[in-house]
Amino acid sequence: MTFRETPNAVEVEKHVIGGAMLDPESLSLILEKLNPEDFYLERHRVIFEAMATFSTDAHTFGLVGLFQVLTDSGRLKEAGGNEYLMEISAEVASSAGMDNHIQMLRSASSRRKLIRVLGESLELAYNLTKTTPEVLEQAEAAILSIGETRSNTPQLKPMSAVLRAASRDWHDVAMGKPGGLMSNIGPVDDLLLGFRPGKTYILAARPGLGKSMLALQIAVQCGQPAAHYSLEMLATEQAERMISQECDLNSDSLRSQAVLLAKGKLLAETITKLGHLPIWFCDESPITPAQILSQCRRLKKKHGLGLIVVDYLQLIKGVGKFERRDLEVGSISKFLKSIAMKLEVPVITIASLSRKSEERTDKRPIMSDLRESGDIESDADCVMFLYREADYSNEAKKHFPNVTELIVAKNRGGKKGRSILNFDGAHSKFYGLHQVDTVNYLNLIDPSKKVSNDSQARYSGNPKKVSGQNSDFLAG
Repeated sequence: MTFRETPNAVEVEKHVIGGAMLDPESLSLILEKLNPEDFYLERHRVIFEAMATFSTDAHTFGLVGLFQVLTDSGRLKEAGGNEYLMEISAEVASSAGMDNHIQMLRSASSRRKLIRVLGESLELAYNLTKTTPEVLEQAEAAILSIGETRSNTPQLKPMSAVLRAASRDWHDVAMGKPGGLMSNIGPVDDLLLGFRPGKTYILAARPGLGKSMLALQIAVQCGQPAAHYSLEMLATEQAERMISQECDLNSDSLRSQAVLLAKGKLLAETITKLGHLPIWFCDESPITPAQILSQCRRLKKKHGLGLIVVDYLQLIKGVGKFERRDLEVGSISKFLKSIAMKLEVPVITIASLSRKSEERTDKRPIMSDLRESGDIESDADCVMFLYREADYSNEAKKHFPNVTELIVAKNRGGKKGRSILNFDGAHSKFYGLHQVDTVNYLNLIDPSKKVSNDSQARYSGNPKKVSGQNSDFLAG
């Protein structure tokens, strides 16, 4: 068997330690960029840990100070003794090239970690008590964690850099560019002003109100690569919804031989058009948040990624054991928030509601109606509900059977309120409502407001096109 030396840079380790003795000002950089495990020799790890005790007073650091700390802690012998410290101090002439030396230590350390992880993965592969998917997931997560340890090290950002980043966003908005990912559904965009990267959006409703359809429509119309996790519906069913949305065919028509024969050319053209959309589906359940992160990280690297849709929250499987289901759901919601921040994309998550709203006079959902809520309310940047008055009012059912309210109950950094949509269930799509219909609906549900056409002045378009309307009256 060929002997292969473990990756190391012992001489560089000595240069880093000795350089810090000569130039205590470099100590803060060393302590910020390196960890004890980045040193190959055990004695160098001991010395590094002793160096860390000077983090608040680097000016007292040096050969004498280091000798004293190691003596007081009883670890001088582990560090090689006083002779070894003097040897390092004598060998190193300057602290030049410290940044480069630090990078060399980090590189060798990462390679050692990779060798260890691959060895553990090999042992895991021989463990027949674990399923193959479990083995693959654990091995992949372990390998990815090596890079994450480095790339995700928290960094302090100066005020100037933060302000520059914020001003770039404001400049884009001033120039007419969207501040976030736009759904191209007018009433939604008017209220939310786009789905922002790094933020999580909860979309919840009672069954049958079209929350899954709305999320799919956003993914289709946003114009960005999207990952769609459909955990209670097959991807082929989602594809049928997309076809129905695109070519205005009743979803039931896709089961009619006569319609399929008559509309064959239109369907073929629609399938070709939709086939070019950068949307990737996963309909396998159960799935864990770690698997979502792993898949989406690869997707972003290869194709780009602008949006993640998870349908729905309560079907995701948490990792580990939890005393209660709400604690598991809370753990999942925190992980989804970390996914949004790590990948810098908005994450829209569908959630189910309890029946509490059915017991109230006003049936509109509120935050506490979130089923198995855990920490959903606190983790999410935005919580949205769908509500249909026609389900509870005969008058609304007669005049506005499909009018649906999008209620924004929480919106960190944005406005709360509601916008009015029209739901076309046959074509699996939401539209803006005509101005006059919006006014009449608002006056029906709350006559005391006395809404006029003037308060909806920004509306344009027709219900068969994606159209906007003023949400100022509805906000707050």
